[in-house]
Formats: sequence, structure tokens, C-alpha cells
Amino acid sequence: EKENILDFDAIEDAKRAGAEVIEMSTEKEVNDFYDNYPGELKKTSFGYYGRDKRKEIWNEKTESFDENPNYDKSIFIINKKAIKEGGAQGTVIHEIGHAATDVIVGDSAINERAKQIQKENPNMPFGAAKKLATNEKLEYIDNVRNELKKRDQAHYDKVEEQMMEIPGYEKYKKSVEQGGERDIFREKEFLTEFIQLASQKAFAGSKGIQGEIKEVTSLTASSKP
Repeated sequence: EKENILDFDAIEDAKRAGAEVIEMSTEKEVNDFYDNYPGELKKTSFGYYGRDKRKEIWNEKTESFDENPNYDKSIFIINKKAIKEGGAQGTVIHEIGHAATDVIVGDSAINERAKQIQKENPNMPFGAAKKLATNEKLEYIDNVRNELKKRDQAHYDKVEEQMMEIPGYEKYKKSVEQGGERDIFREKEFLTEFIQLASQKAFAGSKGIQGEIKEVTSLTASSKP
């Protein structure tokens, strides 16, 4: 079990970041939960993730429904057995990173923000509102990048090294440097790689790294990470 300790650290990081983590012991328990879940969740190697859309949850003690305190927060349904038996080191960390960044800068997050912008500007077409929302998310990613550079260029370079291993990223980066269009779904991978490296204690001696993980995995993307 020792070789998987990083994966369980990642789960604890997600909890500290304010995510709702429901740990289960078998695949059947996970699937039973999903079958009775009133909404959509994305499947991963460790279970499911998404936003908790349950406005009410069943209280077994009172045998009645209570208001869900985690409504609209990120939710992870974890199969602990699958994690223990899993092969690749860091897979769960990486997938939790993907899940967390999807909640912040994924398509549904962009669409939700676009709806808010449209509400504030009733005459604005949805396409224009979505473009503004996308630019806000890109700005958020830029803020994370710039803060990491400011704290330690070597740490930033370490994340970029990982990014260069992603097929097509180097070509994309050169295109952007030459004025090409930015693709948020490529760039959000920077946040995922950062979470994985930070969870694996790759930034030895860095101060406040847990705060950075909390920032990246929190539901509300701060303009000042």
C-alpha cells in the first residue's frame, strides 16, 4: 500500500480544498450511488466526479431530507479498492487534478459564467458572453502561471517540462507566441500538471504549496491565486 500513499494524499488535498469526497469500498457501492444520483457525473478510473446537484440529501438519523450543504460544490465518488489495486503512480492525482480544473475552467464552468454575464448584460448575445467568460478563465490560468514564476522560476520550468511531454503542446505554444488563438482546454492542463507535481512534493522547500493546491482546486477561481 505504501506505493499508493501519494494517491491518498491527493484525496486529502481535494478534501482540504473544499471538495466533497465520498469514499466507498467497492465498485458496486460506487455504481449503486451513481445509479441513484439525480444528475450527470463523469466516470474516471477511481469512480466519478462532477458538481453536486442534490439540493437535498437523505438523513438516516432523522429519516428525512435535509438541505445539502455541499450543493453545487465539486464532488468525487472514490472507489478506494480501485485506487489500492491501481497500477500507475500518480494516476489518481492527475485525474483529481483534471476533475478540479474542469470544475473551474471546463466547458460547463464557462457556460455558467457566460449565463451570469448575460444576466448582467441582457442585450449581450450568448456567444459574446461565452467569449468574455473564456477570457476570464484564461486570465485565471495566467495568474497562476505568473505567481508560480514569481515565487520560483525553477518550479514553473518544472511544470512546463511536463507540459512539453503532452502531444501537440510545443507546437501550440509556439503558435500562441506568434499571435495564434489560445485554447483553454490545452492550457488548463497546466493547472492539472501543477496539482500533480505539488501533490507529489516535487517543489521541495516551496512555501504555501498547500495553499496553491487549495486555490487551484477550489470552486471559485480567484483573480489573485
